[in-house]
Amino acid sequence: MRGNAGLQKDISKLALNYERLQAHVTYLETNFVKSIVKETITEMQRQQSDPLKKEMIRQLNRNRQRIIKRKILELLHGNKMELAELKYLIVDQHKYCSKATFYRYIQDLEISDLVNFMIVGTKEFVVAAAKQSND
Repeated sequence: MRGNAGLQKDISKLALNYERLQAHVTYLETNFVKSIVKETITEMQRQQSDPLKKEMIRQLNRNRQRIIKRKILELLHGNKMELAELKYLIVDQHKYCSKATFYRYIQDLEISDLVNFMIVGTKEFVVAAAKQSND
């Protein structure tokens, strides 16, 4: 059986281990808090980094319809193009808009007399109208 001296020694070891663990927990908590603060600051800076870029994106989104319609007219300028080919370029290749939106834009351009349709055989072609405004 162990005496008081042995028990005192065990208690001292446990107390020392407890102090070391406390110090380690404090160290980990401090580093964890520091890393969270650093990540939060970095994220906030990233979000606020370029107000000009945000403004340009906002304006682009607001003028998206006009820009895409202008792109369609540029592709048709001086050319006749199959409707399916034009849809492939705008929707599938460049991913400017969805298919439904593309056909809605084509319909708007036709109503505005900016494009005309021609049917040759079984193919439907789109051509830019002779007179165009910059819309």
